[in-house]
Amino acid sequence: MLIPTYNESVDIVRRTLAAAVAMDLPHTTWLLDDGNRPEMEQLARSVGAKYLARTDHAHAKAGNLNHALQHAKGDFVAIFDADHVPNKHFLTRTLGYFRDPDVAFVQTPQDFYNTDSFQHRERNAKGLVWTEQSLFFRVIQRGKDFFNAAFFCGSCAIARRSALDGIGGFATSTITEDLHTSIRLHKAGWKSVYHAESLAFGIAPATMDPFITQRIRWGQGAMQVWRQEGLLFAKGLTIAQRLNYFASVSTYFDGWQKAILYFLPVYSLWTGQLPLRTDVGTLMLHWLPFIVLNYLVFEELARGYGRSLYVEQYNLARFFAFAYATLSLFWKRPLSFKVTDKEHTGQSGSGATRPVQVVYLLNLTAIPIGVALYLAFGHIGLEGLMLACIWSLINVVLASSVIRFAGFKTRYRRKNHRFGVPHAIELFRGPNRLPCVIDNLSIDGCRIYGKVPIDLKDDECINALLHLPNKVLPLSLVVRHRFRQQHQGTSFITAIGCTVDWSSDTDKLALEQYLYGSDHQWSLNNLTEQDHTPLEKVTRWIMRRPARLHQKASDWQPLIHTNGQVLGVISQRVDPSSGHVRAISTETPHSHLIGVIAVGRRQNQTLDLRLIDYRMVSTPAKPYFLCTYARS
Repeated sequence: MLIPTYNESVDIVRRTLAAAVAMDLPHTTWLLDDGNRPEMEQLARSVGAKYLARTDHAHAKAGNLNHALQHAKGDFVAIFDADHVPNKHFLTRTLGYFRDPDVAFVQTPQDFYNTDSFQHRERNAKGLVWTEQSLFFRVIQRGKDFFNAAFFCGSCAIARRSALDGIGGFATSTITEDLHTSIRLHKAGWKSVYHAESLAFGIAPATMDPFITQRIRWGQGAMQVWRQEGLLFAKGLTIAQRLNYFASVSTYFDGWQKAILYFLPVYSLWTGQLPLRTDVGTLMLHWLPFIVLNYLVFEELARGYGRSLYVEQYNLARFFAFAYATLSLFWKRPLSFKVTDKEHTGQSGSGATRPVQVVYLLNLTAIPIGVALYLAFGHIGLEGLMLACIWSLINVVLASSVIRFAGFKTRYRRKNHRFGVPHAIELFRGPNRLPCVIDNLSIDGCRIYGKVPIDLKDDECINALLHLPNKVLPLSLVVRHRFRQQHQGTSFITAIGCTVDWSSDTDKLALEQYLYGSDHQWSLNNLTEQDHTPLEKVTRWIMRRPARLHQKASDWQPLIHTNGQVLGVISQRVDPSSGHVRAISTETPHSHLIGVIAVGRRQNQTLDLRLIDYRMVSTPAKPYFLCTYARS
């Protein structure tokens, strides 16, 4: 197990390192520190990993990994970036593929737990959380795998040691060692496997600046690989592999195409020169069907991971980065490996958004300039003026949405992601024991819902017991914010925002190990990246199928036994497709729960529940159960 690190914080590396050490099956975990930091050596020893540093830092990440290959002696090598926390089942899920002696590596998706990053888009009302890489990891990589052309993505993968030794280790002559290593392995006749199961969760760029920096590095490295390996004419690759690699690398030239689309209406409004000479009726007759069919085909082929509007926003956000990166195809000067910032540093984002601002300003000012020139000189026909103005207006709206979103992410100040994992928590205030629901949870703070005292004060300290699947964790909470609501003339507190005051590093590590390295925040809230395609939406409308149930934090209530034992949390929001309710239990569910109590904000309710179904949700600590009940 190889975990390279350069400048990541101890907190980030500790999560990954501890999870890697705790994975199933015997293995050795190495922390590869290119920063030569004493605190990293101490961290490795504290969690049972081996520490390795080197005297020089040649070839960045690839050089670091190759240096480790001289010391690690295993037949298989798993690679995780310092921020990618692996699931404990990673090895048991991937090692079986190596029964085929021709398999060189197995790649799994790169998923991210910080769903509030720049590359994530959340639609909470529908329970949809889409990421800019959804289409690649859910659809494109699976298609590449069919042609034995899935490529190594630098993390969340495991490789055969003899295959790496056969090509001289990880490729060091480009700044994208992952893509380059993949091509060399395929040219040598090795097979690749894409295992489409999320088995590690990392940190996506929080703001636009590191997002663009990362895309530039990917693009520049892809150009270096193209120049060195040839791609379309590379010996050793099949025709399908050549086409797949060429498709991935040539994607970066979309930046030039997009630039033309963003600036062409500006040119037309200023000069009166139109890209096409035709009348509006003929243009609409050909253009509108093309746009509609292009949208429908894309959405259907994307299997619900397309999101055309979001895709166009990200196309605009990165068009300049893509176009700039392609210039590396024509120059041979060495490029430096820039590590992606893994933490929210409060950057302004002005540098990354500047090309988008240029698109916005030029298109916005082109409209009145074009109208003025038309009225003064008639330099463009009325129909051409209208079309160019509409085109510019679309660019203005698109650019403003990107600028606003980038600015919103820059203002976000939380250091650690808050996980939407509703669980039962007991608050202790004087002699009172108050069952509540905790959510929006991190090692720094949380939000608590339920019947909380109305006389709580800011900065008041509260002792609590958090019911996790593997243990009951004591917490010391400090009230930072009170969320109030009026009901029939009475004011009451609906929720409180708290910070956590840790007195025990062991307890802090226990919560950290529970939160990271699993997709349970998706399972608990019934979240998905995949929306219905247009044809599926039409079919569901014809069949009158109800919408998918999405649970919100405020839906959950503590569930206790009549004897006071905390059983978990329950949502009494009825599933429209079945009429059933859902509960989260840390104990093995029983067929009947008679006389249990759902603790409400204003009143409690006694319930008789009959178990319909349940499924086990894996966590790094211990599994819990997501149950479906019918109310008697």
